[in-house]
Amino acid sequence: GKECDFFSIGTNDLIQYTVAVERGNEKIANLYTMYNPAVIRLIKSAIDGAHKNKIKCGMCGESAGELLYIPLLIGLGLDEFSMNANKVLKARKLILDLKYSECKKLAEDILKIISAFAKKVIKNLNSNLWCYLLDDNSVKNASNEMKINLGIEEAKLIKTFAFEP
Repeated sequence: GKECDFFSIGTNDLIQYTVAVERGNEKIANLYTMYNPAVIRLIKSAIDGAHKNKIKCGMCGESAGELLYIPLLIGLGLDEFSMNANKVLKARKLILDLKYSECKKLAEDILKIISAFAKKVIKNLNSNLWCYLLDDNSVKNASNEMKINLGIEEAKLIKTFAFEP
């Protein structure tokens, strides 16, 4: 970051490479999600890296114009948004109506949930679950196993974070 004037996060490729899912592949396109915890953490890391070096961090790609995602991005500290022209007016209105303190609290809460969820998943993983995860045909079974081990609230998060219970 010391040699850069700015950072720009390209979310389309970031998501695709982070979750190892090709957007155009209909069989697995539902796993391509900006809400994946790893994606959120990478975005936060890039923003923090930029700010640590006193430079701005922007974002381009579909995520930058996603109205439901914008409050999280503001809360994570994103400085600039680059999006399709047809999304600019709605995004601008939303951003003007948002309170930074509420967005920051949202981001902090989401990062806490991700951390707590990850710790619980790691703590409850057993060899059978690893076998399920390694078998492409058994993702649904793995999600059911997680429901049993983690409880109802965490199981609800599984769908959000790319598993389909």
